[in-house]
Amino acid sequence: MAAFDYLTQLFQGSEKMRGLSGGVGSAVALDDANSFYNFRLRRHYTDEEITDEPHRLWFTNDDPDARTGLGPHIAEILGEGQRFGDVLVVLADDNWDWCEDIDGFREVVHQMINDRFRAFLAEQGVAPPSRPLGLWMVRDRSDDIGGADFGLVDGEFITGLLPNLYRAPGADSKPVVTLHMNIPGAWDGYRQVGQLFDDQPLMTVGNHWLDNVRHDALREAALYRLQRDDEGGFFHIVNPDLQGRYQLHTTESDGTSVITLATREGEALAYLVLAVEDDAADAAPEPARAASSAPAPMAASAEATPDIAAPMMGDDFAIVDSGGVRAQPMASSVHRGRGGRTILPEAQTDRIFTLQERGVLFQKVHFHKFMLGYDVYVGTRGEVGTFVQPVSATFQIRASSVSLVADADNVAFNGQHLPKGESVLIDGDAVVEIGNQRLEYRDLSQIDAEGWPYVGEIRRPASSTYMLWGQQYAIGRSRDCRVVLPDDKHQDNIVWKPGVVEGAMIKSKKGDIPKSQFYTDSIMVSAEHAAIDLSLDAACLETKSSGAYSFIRRDGELLPVYPSRKEGPSQRDLIPGDEILIGNCLFHVGFAPAEDTVMPVAPAPRLSSDSLVDAMTYADAEPSVSLPPPGLPDPGDDDEPLTPRASASAMAGLDDDPAPPSGFHARPEPSVAPSPAVSSSTAQSRSRESTALHVPEPREAAPVAAPAPAVASGDVVVVREGEAKVELVRPARLVHIGWVISGSVDVGNHAGCEVVIPESQLDAAQTFAPAIYFSVKVRGRKATFTPGPAAHEVRVDGQVAFAGDVATRTLSVVRRDDEGEEDFTVDLTFAEDTALPDPRARLLSVDLDEPLAKALFVRGFPLRQPHRVALNGLEATGTFDGQRLALTGYLDTYRIGGGYRPVFVQAGGDRFVTAPEDGADIVLAAGDRIVVDGAVYRFETA
Repeated sequence: MAAFDYLTQLFQGSEKMRGLSGGVGSAVALDDANSFYNFRLRRHYTDEEITDEPHRLWFTNDDPDARTGLGPHIAEILGEGQRFGDVLVVLADDNWDWCEDIDGFREVVHQMINDRFRAFLAEQGVAPPSRPLGLWMVRDRSDDIGGADFGLVDGEFITGLLPNLYRAPGADSKPVVTLHMNIPGAWDGYRQVGQLFDDQPLMTVGNHWLDNVRHDALREAALYRLQRDDEGGFFHIVNPDLQGRYQLHTTESDGTSVITLATREGEALAYLVLAVEDDAADAAPEPARAASSAPAPMAASAEATPDIAAPMMGDDFAIVDSGGVRAQPMASSVHRGRGGRTILPEAQTDRIFTLQERGVLFQKVHFHKFMLGYDVYVGTRGEVGTFVQPVSATFQIRASSVSLVADADNVAFNGQHLPKGESVLIDGDAVVEIGNQRLEYRDLSQIDAEGWPYVGEIRRPASSTYMLWGQQYAIGRSRDCRVVLPDDKHQDNIVWKPGVVEGAMIKSKKGDIPKSQFYTDSIMVSAEHAAIDLSLDAACLETKSSGAYSFIRRDGELLPVYPSRKEGPSQRDLIPGDEILIGNCLFHVGFAPAEDTVMPVAPAPRLSSDSLVDAMTYADAEPSVSLPPPGLPDPGDDDEPLTPRASASAMAGLDDDPAPPSGFHARPEPSVAPSPAVSSSTAQSRSRESTALHVPEPREAAPVAAPAPAVASGDVVVVREGEAKVELVRPARLVHIGWVISGSVDVGNHAGCEVVIPESQLDAAQTFAPAIYFSVKVRGRKATFTPGPAAHEVRVDGQVAFAGDVATRTLSVVRRDDEGEEDFTVDLTFAEDTALPDPRARLLSVDLDEPLAKALFVRGFPLRQPHRVALNGLEATGTFDGQRLALTGYLDTYRIGGGYRPVFVQAGGDRFVTAPEDGADIVLAAGDRIVVDGAVYRFETA
């Protein structure tokens, strides 16, 4: 379902888990179980004085290789294909006090951020949004952020990029939906609590200080979400993490559509009415303009209007007149009540499986002949991993025991200070405190179960992955898995035995093994470890590893899932609330049963014609927004908060870039290297609308080596259309232009062929059968064509049936859409190329003038961001510096058997030479080519 794909893209940027070695050390978690706002905030530190050098909020230092700050945060988010609204900045007490003493400092920061952001986009050739970024700058522990205590010290600050943070509309922003709400027991009737604007990505309703509309009675963060899809319609949803506890119920009251947000036991929490603004209701659905901001939180109480965030909506709807007659289709049903037109979105009907990563697991030492053990580090902010800086404490795992070592003087163990340099053996459950961060350690070393590898566990705040019913989803280190577990190859945390420390090889009964193959993740996690099978009504955990166990923990009972080479159940059914232990990750399972029964809810309050009119004008009488527009100081009089109903013209001046205030002079900024790359999904939005910024194609999160073809059933090579379009607009690209052909080869769509034409996948549910289209034999200047089993999908100079010489003909392979209709063709021709490494070969080239065909053969690279790609079996990390592409880390896949894979490089039109056998960087300039096992790639820049 397209709406859900869009939801997944918006809510889940990356589906790589943190485990022991993954994750961002600066990421900030806000809630233990509800994952929506977790890890969208980043912590930064600068040695410079922010009041003197406000640009340090963008780049904390001058080192291009070690920069932190808002700029790298934006680059990371956009690089992952995520969307965000405006910018949140949280300052430490001392920094806040200094900033407050400088008249106009907030305006200077606001202008600096917009200037840097526009320069950042211009560097990528991306048009800026029509509405400048808004800025919400607040103080740590202030009431504005619900008293949240980040423990910031002088020089530290937090940046937040969230899809629902929208400070105020711009001069050209238009409201599309007005939200009215009744909370039982809080107030009578309906009150207007917020509006969704056409350039606003998302609106959330919940009880969190980051929610757009918030009230304590709503109980959960981001409980209800509303947004527009790419076609201009609306969809809404209950937080997928909470779907087992809450429901949406829709009714009509006096011709007006009412949405009831209730528990599954039937207790109504809120009644919502979504009124369509006249311009939005009358206009035909159009692609929504990219959002460049998110909603400003609004505080609510029983006496004042509550703060509500925009919900997200789910399925197709239809325009309905007052008599209930269905008219032309639209992305939501519109009811014309006596008080105005309202939309009635349908609830999400697809079953959603939620897999929350809720902890990290320590395994015992597996290779006693080679290893004494390994270390897991804890950072100053409580982050846990095999690579953390700076380190405050270390968990030392030796054999089956675990000790804690204090590396700093801010460590406490079970309430007692642990002096720096001292250690303690952990015997049983324990509490470890690092400053104001608290870790709960659970001892697992005494559990006696077959295949049990674990000695300890640490609970962590949640991050979620969502899956739709009907498919199987692999979990493991392989990038082809739906849930990608970490695969960090560094070994600094491993403590080798003395005889192994210096050597490069480890001797075993099966021969010498490179020591580089032994690292924490490879030892403990399989490339494809397990799978979640949702193909039937029941959810099932199934093993994929031949030697590694997985476990289900249910109400204190452990249920092993056996590896394939062991006798025992290799799959087990899952129920909501189960915990899954896989590799180094602890997961929590949530989903609604197939036969979902919910209790009826109390009827909504009757909505008379007058009450809706009153609700639509309520905010004019009793304004409810307590936060200032972007870049402006807080109102001096708390009794006169700003109104959310300000007109576009009134807000226009607020969105203009403020000039530096008189009397304030920032220090001259040092020369700054270009900002990190904006994501290709952002760049792609230029093709829709010049002002669009954050409207990526609806798609799943891009694989690590996007768009390295994913392997579907039958080893069919598939490229997802949305991801491929993104790759086309990256600033640098390796384009697969053809194949070096000498002798006889098969041409098909699967990995068993020498020449693979990938399938174009429009929808995640679309599957393909393996096919061989034809064989071709090249000898001299002649190329003999022999039809294959799937020759009906091939045209030779437009003819369906053909056999013979095709040296001068065009071979066209048909690509079909999700309904089986012919979509486009991939055209192949033979060409002379005397520079090829094989003088007897000819180049079977792809016609790249067809954009849809070219999209199947492009690997894109962001600017100055390392990007892992797979090139016909050669895996490498590519980094584009603005002019040249450097390929590194390819040696492991370059070596095969006792020799090397045939890889050749051509620079500047010179002859091809073999790739460096010592793993030195392969550096490509525009026009250079690289050949990998016969596949020819040309490097291009924008």
